[in-house]
Amino acid sequence: LDYFRRDTATTGTVTSSTVTLDLTLYGSGTIYLLNNVAPITLTDIIPCTAGYPAGKDITLRFGNINTTVSHNSRIHLKGTIAQTFTAEAALHLRCMGFEWVEVGRYP
Repeated sequence: LDYFRRDTATTGTVTSSTVTLDLTLYGSGTIYLLNNVAPITLTDIIPCTAGYPAGKDITLRFGNINTTVSHNSRIHLKGTIAQTFTAEAALHLRCMGFEWVEVGRYP
């Protein structure tokens, strides 16, 4: 997972085919660019657990077609199926206490 947090220019790489995005590594940003060199499936985004503020919104921007976001007990997407996003697409999620819920997407 290649990531870039726009408000601090933090970057890095994680290599795995299934990924948990740990936002605690990147501070309190709200926009994250995922630009993966190989296909990955995003299966969880932490923190969105007890003690983390419900109502926190994040936006995932996709730099290419190498990211699929799972629909599961921790990430609830509209349409209830996993989605592979196109380059320049965006996914807006809201923490609802224990899971992330899709608020919207572009396109």
